Amino acid sequence: MDKISITDINRVAPPFGTSRQSRLGFSNRIDITDIARLATPFKIETNHFAYAIYRGQDGHIDYNNAIALMEEGDNQVEISGQALIANTIWHYARKAFSECGLLSAPSPVCIVRIGADGEMLGDVPNPPEALTIEQLTGGKFRLQWRYISNGEEIAPTGFNIYVDEGDGFDFDSPLDTVSYNRQIEFEWISDSFADGLLCRFCVRSYCENEGESQNTNFVSARANLTGPDAITGLFIEVEDL
Repeated sequence: MDKISITDINRVAPPFGTSRQSRLGFSNRIDITDIARLATPFKIETNHFAYAIYRGQDGHIDYNNAIALMEEGDNQVEISGQALIANTIWHYARKAFSECGLLSAPSPVCIVRIGADGEMLGDVPNPPEALTIEQLTGGKFRLQWRYISNGEEIAPTGFNIYVDEGDGFDFDSPLDTVSYNRQIEFEWISDSFADGLLCRFCVRSYCENEGESQNTNFVSARANLTGPDAITGLFIEVEDL
């Protein structure tokens, strides 16, 4: 991706509203998308503009170099040549010009995530936590994980379960999906796998029509068609002698 469009939607909704866009944090509501928009030519004279746009990677924004300028009457501006490479996270912020040309303090940042395919991700839920695997009889597995909603950008629709049977994960084709129902603890039991096959599982949260968490952590175990379920609930006691 080498082009990004910044849209100021302040004129269609009041600042500090409760709609989803307000989570972006800009004081007068900027939304950054990957949709090509009509570009406004940039002028050199800063007194023609109301805002300067800055960006940075992984939270470090370069406020010494504005990448775009927005006129007060504009509601969007297109920025070309961004070189937003795959698997990166970018932060955008802006400063307002005063009548005498001084700059304000920066706005809160808007975060743009670029996925493995080089396209911008939508809002993504928090990644699942505490993923565990349990070997079951009949070549099956039980996966368990938690979803903690604190600080989430958006609630998940559900969880995609991916399996690697030796050829790597295919994150375009989940093995199965578990719906999110506002609980914390989740469980999934697989179908039977070939005896002795080493399976790796990764669970990602996703929001329909938005994005998927990009975590790559996994758990693994070998399928066992003949043995009993794995032992669970193991405890230890310490006794003074």
